[in-house]
Amino acid sequence: MTALSHIDGRSGSTNQSPLPCGRVTVTIKAMTRGRVGRGSTRWSGHRRLAAARRILAAIVVAASASVSPALRSSAAATPEPLAPTVHCGWVMPNTGDSTTFTYGPDDDATTERSAGTPCFPGAEGGAFQPTGASGLAHIIVDPLGTGIGREIELWAVVSHPSSDAFATESGTVSWTVYAPNGSVVSQVFPTGRSCAGTVAPGPMWAAASNGPDGLGVFAANTVENLEGTGLWQSCRQGRLRMFFGRLTLASGSPCGSYSVATTATVEGKSTELRYGFDVICPTRATLDAVDVLWNVFPGGAAHVVGDLDPTTAGAPTVTNNGPNPIQVGLVFTPLVRAGSPEAPAIAEFGSMLAPTTGEGSGLPRFAADTPQWFAGPSSIVCPGHSARLNLTVYASRDLPLGQYVGTLRLLTRAGGRC
Repeated sequence: MTALSHIDGRSGSTNQSPLPCGRVTVTIKAMTRGRVGRGSTRWSGHRRLAAARRILAAIVVAASASVSPALRSSAAATPEPLAPTVHCGWVMPNTGDSTTFTYGPDDDATTERSAGTPCFPGAEGGAFQPTGASGLAHIIVDPLGTGIGREIELWAVVSHPSSDAFATESGTVSWTVYAPNGSVVSQVFPTGRSCAGTVAPGPMWAAASNGPDGLGVFAANTVENLEGTGLWQSCRQGRLRMFFGRLTLASGSPCGSYSVATTATVEGKSTELRYGFDVICPTRATLDAVDVLWNVFPGGAAHVVGDLDPTTAGAPTVTNNGPNPIQVGLVFTPLVRAGSPEAPAIAEFGSMLAPTTGEGSGLPRFAADTPQWFAGPSSIVCPGHSARLNLTVYASRDLPLGQYVGTLRLLTRAGGRC
């Protein structure tokens, strides 16, 4: 709102009253200065006109300043872009040759892969995976020391409220792989978009699931279920999108825990999901004892003592033939009576490992079918060195006389310093 100015040349006073915006009325009265007569001065016509113009110009400027805000209009606010969702991610090692990618089991099935199945069904279909899941796969890059690397596949399941975002170029997916020391190994971009099977979930699903020989990333009902909300089903229906990219880990890659950052981006909005996998250093060890024999009485214990000579078959010796220091473990199956598998078995054992002639690393009395690892500095066997392995069996008092047969499996993993 502006103001109406009524200018009276006789009194020189100015009275102001409100006036609606956009309409200005000006009344100008040009009067003579002083009394008409001798000695008086009368404004000429052109002076009166010039004064009127000055007053009118001043008022028009003021009116323009007050009216202009009413003439502006504001544009409608642009909706904030929505971020995509990264539902799950996992890594698959190639278990075939370098020419054909083959899905298969984990390279170290005896080590726990992760806490449960990290990718599990969501409340409204699809799936959900908390960020930071570790040990989703255990990979030996070059087990035979041939200098050839190991190819892996990185998988991602993503979605966006706009179902077409990842069906076109407006949505992108990438993976950044970090080495155990935090350095970037590579940034990977999708080499394919797939629902991984056209009729039924294919070998990739079986290898990644918690079934036999699977990696344990998800349960079967996360892939396909009666509600039709499994990953494979939702992908085929267009509610989710699946991408994969491939990376070759070089021979000699550092051992340890690797981190994968999966990033999905739509219209500048990004979401990240992290998970990890382990690269295991190759180990090559031998146990010279093909057969281990004990003579034990019911209720007693019997011992077989090893040595540092890998040529004496009756005295167990562990030799490290690989390029890295190793830790040693073992697991016994129950020793069952020949011809009488239903009879009581020898199911308790003990052991000690010593890389020198002195005291070694001992394992307390332990049960069959439970993997045991030696601990401490004396449990490390250096490359090219041997360690003596002592083995003990414990027989229960009710054990019938006879011959008992079972299996001892040697476990090795890279670790320790020499």
